[in-house]
Amino acid sequence: MPTVGWADAELITPTRLNDLDAGRHNLLVNGGFEVWQRGAGPFNTTNDYTADRWVIFEGGTSNVQVDRNTAQADTPSQYCAAIVYTHNTLSSLFQRFAISTDAASVHQLRGKQISFSCRIRTSTASACRIRLEDYDGTNLGTANSSYHTGGGGYETLYVTLTVQTDATRIEATILLEATATIYADNAMLVVGSVPTAYVPMHQADELARCQRYFEVRGAGVSFGIGVGQAISTTSARAFLNFLVEKAVSPTITVNNPTNFFTTDATNAELACTALTGSAEGLASTTLVVTVASGLVAGNATRLKSNNANATIYIEANP
Repeated sequence: MPTVGWADAELITPTRLNDLDAGRHNLLVNGGFEVWQRGAGPFNTTNDYTADRWVIFEGGTSNVQVDRNTAQADTPSQYCAAIVYTHNTLSSLFQRFAISTDAASVHQLRGKQISFSCRIRTSTASACRIRLEDYDGTNLGTANSSYHTGGGGYETLYVTLTVQTDATRIEATILLEATATIYADNAMLVVGSVPTAYVPMHQADELARCQRYFEVRGAGVSFGIGVGQAISTTSARAFLNFLVEKAVSPTITVNNPTNFFTTDATNAELACTALTGSAEGLASTTLVVTVASGLVAGNATRLKSNNANATIYIEANP
């Protein structure tokens, strides 16, 4: 009988099957916890985004603090999420796929088995496990992994769930169930009943996936925003094109308008007294510029950062 794939003497054991599946795409964004556009932390409030796309949930009076950590990262990662947790009621760090932002992803997973794995390190037994859940407004199904043993080293936790055909939301969750310090790294969510080892994306691709939901412009460097037009002696409008098209219409936050300036007809700098943005769809925003005086209606103007503290946040999380 002819054979296909492995040599006759080899058996396709679960380990071999995992090898075959190693090329499956990671459905998680920033599964390696390598992208932290909001900074290194600490993040310690429920609904806070930490590493890009990973969200804190605090149950009851529990306290979750998440920091970017280098020293305890799983080899050969650059960073991991360091979670210092004080327990009251079940809490978590999770990532969500929802119809509101990821409709195609949710639809394509309906009826399929998916497997979630994550590398976890802690010295506290039964403090941490991982979970997959799906919802249609109410919980449809829940699957939990075994607990970390508390042995102090990294262990791979994994769980598999069959997504219901009417699911509108899927969550991959790191559960926090006892007071402990926990390190999380190298998470994978794949289609199939067998988990696979973490496969990193190219950093440019991973950053672009993160920027679909959150983009920060500036962040410690001086930059030119673009050109605009004055509409009065004190006001102008300027366009800002996003680096990546957003998942939903985003909110625009300017950290401090005095960190920006616009220019008059002689290219003299006019300090901004106010700067606000209103998204015009998924790809750009109009920035409303206010200065004390010096503009001429109809003239072109340039909008730039005034110093390295100038930052614009573009948020498109669900």
